Amino acid sequence: MNRDLTIDVSSIESAGSVQAMSVQVSQTSYVIEALTASGIAGPQGAVGPTGPAGATGSAGATGPTGSQGSAGTQGSVGPAGATGATGANGTQGDTGPAGAQGTAGTNGSQGATGPTGPTGAAGADSTVAGPTGPQGAAGTNGTNGDAGAQGPTGPQGAAGTNGTNGTAGAQGATGPQGPDGPQGADGTNGTNGAQGPAGPTGPQGSQGADSTVAGPQGPTGPAGADSIVAGPQGPAGAQGDSGTTGAQGPQGATGPGVPVGGTAYQLLAKNSGTDYDTTWTSGPTVDSLTLSSTGAKTVTTPGTELGLGQTGDSNGRSTLILRNRTGSNGALFTTRNTSGGAMGLVDFGFESGLLYQSNIRMEARDGSYGVVKMGPATGTYNRTNVTEVQFIDNPTGTATYYFCSNRTATVVRSGVFGVGVDSPLAAVHAVSPAAATPGVIAKGAASQTANLQEWQNSSGTVLASVTAAGGARFTPRVYSAATVTTLIVLTDLYDAVSVTAQASAITSITPSGTPNNFDKITFRFKDNGTARVIAWSSGFVAGGVALPTTTVANKVLTVGFIYDSGRATPAWTCVAAAQEA
Repeated sequence: MNRDLTIDVSSIESAGSVQAMSVQVSQTSYVIEALTASGIAGPQGAVGPTGPAGATGSAGATGPTGSQGSAGTQGSVGPAGATGATGANGTQGDTGPAGAQGTAGTNGSQGATGPTGPTGAAGADSTVAGPTGPQGAAGTNGTNGDAGAQGPTGPQGAAGTNGTNGTAGAQGATGPQGPDGPQGADGTNGTNGAQGPAGPTGPQGSQGADSTVAGPQGPTGPAGADSIVAGPQGPAGAQGDSGTTGAQGPQGATGPGVPVGGTAYQLLAKNSGTDYDTTWTSGPTVDSLTLSSTGAKTVTTPGTELGLGQTGDSNGRSTLILRNRTGSNGALFTTRNTSGGAMGLVDFGFESGLLYQSNIRMEARDGSYGVVKMGPATGTYNRTNVTEVQFIDNPTGTATYYFCSNRTATVVRSGVFGVGVDSPLAAVHAVSPAAATPGVIAKGAASQTANLQEWQNSSGTVLASVTAAGGARFTPRVYSAATVTTLIVLTDLYDAVSVTAQASAITSITPSGTPNNFDKITFRFKDNGTARVIAWSSGFVAGGVALPTTTVANKVLTVGFIYDSGRATPAWTCVAAAQEA
């Protein structure tokens, strides 16, 4: 392997002698001769004849073998060998069990009846029956019916014994040699062999012929007289050695810079326009502060809180503090009187540019509970200038429920609303604060015509109401049936019973429930054109009006009852019975 080698021999000094240098470069030895003289070299002399080669040194010890290169890629697979002869067939496996019987085919038509055999001679009358005559010849077989459907296949029989293996096919020809794998990494260099002894120096060559090239410089002659003409500038001499470091000079005078002194968080300020005329100050006092550049601005502190306050007002000081710690995080508004004591209230106002402010006020005076007030604080107040608090819980930003202070207070929410109760049990749950205070007041407008209250079902149908005049109206709960034999009336669920097209006697009518004294229920009966008997259980009794016991054909019968819990045996008492004319 050829390698280029460059060696700087300019620093070798050997007083004109010849030196041999041996350089080892990756298992290849180079021998380099360098000649340097202490004086200035003369011109190159003619090349002398080559001396005889020195004896070859003994070979160095063999270095260790390099590591194995990585294996080449697998060669492609050779073509398949010829197919071997087919082996003999295995013995026949056992026959599998028979499949299930197929469905029987349709019976063929009945063959014609064969002729009757001759009648045997009459035997003597006997009390025992004689033998039966011979069987007549069989009739011709009828045509076979269609074959039944194929029965399902029986289970697989056991596998037969494997046949003898066929003779192996001839070996296929070897596939072509795969491509060489990539070159393995170079092995580790072996240890250098020991240096062989130097060969003997060859004999000195004979003197060459006179050269046309000037010989070496002769010795310098004596110095001539000084010339009055300056000679040419000689070449620059070699750099001399660095001199020793001089002694440290004296300390110079203090230059301008940041003056000493000052305390924590003070600023360095200019006293005048003179350079370096500065002093430490606690910061400027300004009437207003404007951040001149555009875009978002942020004022931060690495401390535990940031406060913005005033101390010059006549009633005391107020401060807005930003903090984030357990029990107090976010924005904190504080007020103090001129003596540093608590004020008992904090206002948070919103100036709209008109003649009033809308405030949120927190009061806690004289040790009372804290009160939050919302509304105009100063200036002109009128019905259109009101405070409204909205609660937003939807992505469109519209109010889902809110409170308004213009005497039409409205609360709209999707859950429940409680007055005087922490955990409402209904959509509207009101608890009176005192025995003499009504729980709910529904006050009508002047000349009220609509109902004062309404109870509606999910479809908006009015089930009960309180009219403008104060009358209570309830939609009766009616149980309807067409003809019954026995009837159990659930008096807690129904106010009336309607029976139509009665087609048989009613053998029993029985009440069920827990009625209250003076509860009412009404029955209405009509038969299907024939009078029907009505039987009442002991839960229904006459109460000045006898219990009807039958209908009148095609006529409506109406019977009214009032519950009487004061009787010895409480019961529904009949107070009215009306028969359609």
